[in-house]
Amino acid sequence: VEPVQNSPQSIDKIINLTEQAESMTNNQGYIPEKTIFALESKFNQQIENIQSSDIDELATRFNQSLNTLKDRLKKQQQNAQKFITQIEKRIKAIKLQISDGHVSKADKSLHETLKQIDHSEVLSNSQKQQYHTQLKDIQSELGDLSSWRNWAHDNERENLAIKAEKLAENAQQNTSLETEFTDVTAQVNDLRKQWKKLRSRTSEDLW
Repeated sequence: VEPVQNSPQSIDKIINLTEQAESMTNNQGYIPEKTIFALESKFNQQIENIQSSDIDELATRFNQSLNTLKDRLKKQQQNAQKFITQIEKRIKAIKLQISDGHVSKADKSLHETLKQIDHSEVLSNSQKQQYHTQLKDIQSELGDLSSWRNWAHDNERENLAIKAEKLAENAQQNTSLETEFTDVTAQVNDLRKQWKKLRSRTSEDLW
């Protein structure tokens, strides 16, 4: 009596597993390690007790695909480690920028880092989610710092506008030499430069 494993259903399963492995080799995206070893385990279970030349070609095709996938997996893991090292350095740099008060630079760096993580082909979805969770605290801190900074800059812009108004009033009331008027103009220009440097939602109409 021919073993059950030699049934058409068993051969169909082996064909299906072989085609899955070959299909994965054509996929240029992320290679899930668990999927590769799950395919290998299922394939070995299916052919364990089969004594038939019908599966020799399938076994050869499967093993070729499996070896290709394992080679690519090894390179993917090496690249992932390099990428993770770079990301960890960037996170440290972002924290340093925050501690030094460079909120805008830190915010820009954080957005670029998250974009790199999301577009990475060497990290799993689980790893990407872990980074998003890890960076939530930094995002929250930057949000708070930006809010406080914007509030402070709004007030500072109002103060600069008041100073400019007073200078303009003094200039109108002053009938002295033209050199003094030129000095007032220079002071107003200096206030304008300070105004432009501030990150604020205050309307330009105020100036």
